[in-house]
Amino acid sequence: MTPPTSYLIPPGRASAALDAQAQSLFNAHNLAFGSALTLIVQPPFSNGLLTTLPEDQALAARHATIFKNGWGMGVTTTFITSLTSISAFALSLLDGDLKHAAQQLDSVSPQDPGYAGLLNDFRDVLDAIADTCCDTDPDSGSMLLSMQQMVNRLTALSSQIDDDDTRIHTALGEVNNSQVIVALEAQQRALQDQLADVNQQISQGASTTIESDIAFGFSFATPFTDGGVTPGAVGGAVLSVVGEAEAIKAFEAQTQALTDQQGQLSQQIFDLANTIASDKADAMTLTLVAAQMGVFNTQIDVILEQCEGILAQMKQWRGALGLLSDVSSPPSPNYYTYQVTAASSYWADLQAQLQRFASIMALSVSNTSQHATA
Repeated sequence: MTPPTSYLIPPGRASAALDAQAQSLFNAHNLAFGSALTLIVQPPFSNGLLTTLPEDQALAARHATIFKNGWGMGVTTTFITSLTSISAFALSLLDGDLKHAAQQLDSVSPQDPGYAGLLNDFRDVLDAIADTCCDTDPDSGSMLLSMQQMVNRLTALSSQIDDDDTRIHTALGEVNNSQVIVALEAQQRALQDQLADVNQQISQGASTTIESDIAFGFSFATPFTDGGVTPGAVGGAVLSVVGEAEAIKAFEAQTQALTDQQGQLSQQIFDLANTIASDKADAMTLTLVAAQMGVFNTQIDVILEQCEGILAQMKQWRGALGLLSDVSSPPSPNYYTYQVTAASSYWADLQAQLQRFASIMALSVSNTSQHATA
C-alpha cells in the first residue's frame, strides 16, 4: 500500500526536492566563490593588448568583490540559515504541539463532540507554520521575504556579471584575432636586423670608411729610393696625415652616429621585449580570467535557479498545508501521526545537512579572511 502524502513536507519531485536544491545551491556557491576569488586576485592588465581591457577587468573584479562580500555570499548564507531556522521551527512544532494534536486526532472519532476542537488546534499550528515560513507579503517580515529580497539583489548583480562575461570573452576574441603579439615580435625582429646592420658597419671601422692610406696612419708621398726613404719622406707622410684631418673628423662623427643609433636600437629592442613579455603574460592571464568569468557567470545563474526553486517550493508548501488543514476526516488510520512522523524525519535530516553546509561556509570565509590579512 502506498503511504499517504505528507503535507508537512514541501512538495517537489525527487530531483527538485528542497534538500536536493539546497545541495545544488551549496555546490554552485562554492564554485562561484572560488571563481570570484580568482577574478579578484588577478594582477591588473596593461592596456598593451587592448585599451579597454584594464577597465573590463576592474569591473569584473569589482562585481566579484560585491558577490564575495555581500549580495552573493549573502544570498547563499541567507538561504542556508533561513532554511535551518525553518527546519528548527518546524521540528519544534512537529515534536511538540503538532505531535500531541496528531495523536489526539488519531485517537478520537471524527463524530466525537471534542474532535472539532482538536482539529481547530491542529489547524492553528498549521497556520502558524504557513505564516512564519511561507509568507512573502511585504509587511510580513518573514524569513521567506528576506530570502526573496536577497534573490532580487543578486538578480540585479547577475545582469552586471553577465555583461562582464560578455566583455571579457569579446576582449579575448579581439586579442586572438588582432595577433598583437605576432605583430610585436615581427617588429622586434626588424629592429634586431637593423641593429645587426649597424653593428656590421661599426665593426668595419676605418678600413672601409676612410681612404686606405689614412687607415694605415700615414701616406707615402715621397717614393722609396735606393732601398730607403729619401729625405723629407717622413715629413711628407706627416703632412699627408694632417692633410686628411677632415676625413678623420668625418669618420669619428659617423662612428659616433652609428654608436648612438646602436644604443637607441638596443633600447627599443629592450623596451619591446618587455612589452612582449608583459603582453604575453596578459594574454595568458586573460585566457584564465575568461575561463573563470564563464564559470562565475554560469554558477550565479545556477544559484539563482536554485534559490527561485526553493522559494517556489516554500510557497507551494503553503498550499500543501492548506490541503492538510482542509482534511476534516482522516482517510486512513493514524493519518495525522504519519503526517507528523514522516515530516519530523525529513526536517531533521534537512537541518543536519544545512548545519553542515553552514559550518563549511563559515570555515571557508574564515580561511579567506586569514589569507587576506596575512
